[in-house]
Amino acid sequence: MGRDIVSIVMTFHAEAHLAHWSLLGFERLRRVSEAAGINMQLVAVLDSADIDTGRIVRSHPVLRRSDVCLATRHSDPAIARNSGIDAASGSYLGILDGDDYCSANWVVESLGMLRRYPQVVVHTDYLVVFGSAWGMGRLSDQLIGEGQLESCFKHHLWVSTVIAPREVFLACPYRGSQMATSGFGYEDWDWSLAVLAQGIRHTTAPGTALFYRQKVTQSRQRDATAQQVVLQPGPFFSSKLWRH
Repeated sequence: MGRDIVSIVMTFHAEAHLAHWSLLGFERLRRVSEAAGINMQLVAVLDSADIDTGRIVRSHPVLRRSDVCLATRHSDPAIARNSGIDAASGSYLGILDGDDYCSANWVVESLGMLRRYPQVVVHTDYLVVFGSAWGMGRLSDQLIGEGQLESCFKHHLWVSTVIAPREVFLACPYRGSQMATSGFGYEDWDWSLAVLAQGIRHTTAPGTALFYRQKVTQSRQRDATAQQVVLQPGPFFSSKLWRH
């Protein structure tokens, strides 16, 4: 393998001590990736982060001189990710929330898929939910006929954790919604549809897993459900991709 550079953009808000465990999880996958010849960069985005979270992330021992720790005041995960993407050095970028984990082979297997299939974005194979609820399932792989476009119109088949070439994120920046006042939400679903409108498919990296923390306290997903927000209008809805 060549010396690829992968930047993982991790967004933090009010994770406090959970950020410590997530950063240890990042270091675990960094070591496995480096053993395979992949250079790894962490881009930690502290978006309107509370004092404890900011202190833990800034002083964490996994941070290296080549990493970036960026403070923003967007109060919007979509725009915070864009700031992290702008600050990243990698030719490949990954998105990971600051209270989740990925299996140590996530980056290695994802780059293997991207070398074989250039017009894709790569998600983990499995989604493992833990915390206030427990469950496990597999994410849809459009390369084998799953994730029909009509289903993408009705349901969000993936989660925010993804790896793709930098060019994909530049062509499809995340769109902020200001969910509390606009009535729009689901920025990850919105991004997934924007990718499809560009003719790019969603696939999975074999044998990888995202460990997704389900919180007991209030979360953005629960807020979106309670507020009954909807997706923003976008290119997917006006395209002919999903219409026969």
